[in-house]
Amino acid sequence: MPSAVTAVLTSSDLWRRILHFQCGCPHAYLAFVQLQHVAVDPTLATPCAIQSTHSIHRIVLSCTSIIRPFMNRNESLCSLLSALPYVHPVLLWTAAACGDVSMVLFLLENRPQRPSPTWIPVTLAAWYRQLNVLKALYKIQFPGFTPTALETAAGCGHKDIVCFLNETCHNECSTPGAFDAAAANGHLELVQYLWNSGGFCSKRALDSAAVANHIETVEFLLEHGAPCSSSAVDKASRAGHLEVVKILTLAGKPATKLALDWAAEGGHVDVMAFLIANRTEGCTANALLGAAKNGHLEAARILLAALRIERSNVVNAAVAAQRHGFDQVAMYLQQC
Repeated sequence: MPSAVTAVLTSSDLWRRILHFQCGCPHAYLAFVQLQHVAVDPTLATPCAIQSTHSIHRIVLSCTSIIRPFMNRNESLCSLLSALPYVHPVLLWTAAACGDVSMVLFLLENRPQRPSPTWIPVTLAAWYRQLNVLKALYKIQFPGFTPTALETAAGCGHKDIVCFLNETCHNECSTPGAFDAAAANGHLELVQYLWNSGGFCSKRALDSAAVANHIETVEFLLEHGAPCSSSAVDKASRAGHLEVVKILTLAGKPATKLALDWAAEGGHVDVMAFLIANRTEGCTANALLGAAKNGHLEAARILLAALRIERSNVVNAAVAAQRHGFDQVAMYLQQC
């Protein structure tokens, strides 16, 4: 019996087994215990819109300070991974984001049997503008180069990263997503580069640039025949971007009744006046209703002066204005 006890107590595997059934661990590792859920998160299985969720970004930000003491200390890393193997993905992501090439390569050489999704470290390196990490990963033929990395870099405006990915991983990363992301964020120089290098865009590029009021980008895309949907004029009108609405209208781009509805709801009287004078889509009853319930008296006046609106819709708008506390608007509508 004593020999059996001795064998158990001196076993090199004892520490891992204790950790498996108990929350206790060395003080230096306590901060890592909370990361266990990250490795099994099913939403990380395939490339996603990393810029829209920011979930991995938040993880990296919160982990940078606790992981930094382990950087460039392979012995410490080995001990940590031996005790808490599930922290490997977060260590790799943080190393990629921080630009620590040696740590990235060390962690890849010491991967667990079920490694984390390969697209994440590549995309993080692209997001944080860590060109050296990307070059190192490409050199060892790491399989994580997906369109998400290029889209992320383009959305951030990292031209050096975009150029590297576009030139070295064109087949893996070539989608309209990068072009669209650059346009949506107003990175005109990148839009021009991608266009000149044979890139292509979807309707989202011009739609998004219009909504964000990136006038120069809108003009470039129109000049080069980029497509758009009615959302470009509609949503630019909602945002009150008169110059963009003018440019798109003069270019013959489509719109719907939502353009005037939303402009009235927002009280954008200059946009309303332009739409009424230069477009034929008109509006719905929601235009006057939206103007009234938001207290836009001048918008209500413009609609009633320029368009034929049924009496019942005027009454409904007056009631809405009064309900929202805009007595002056309600009184005006009641007198019409």
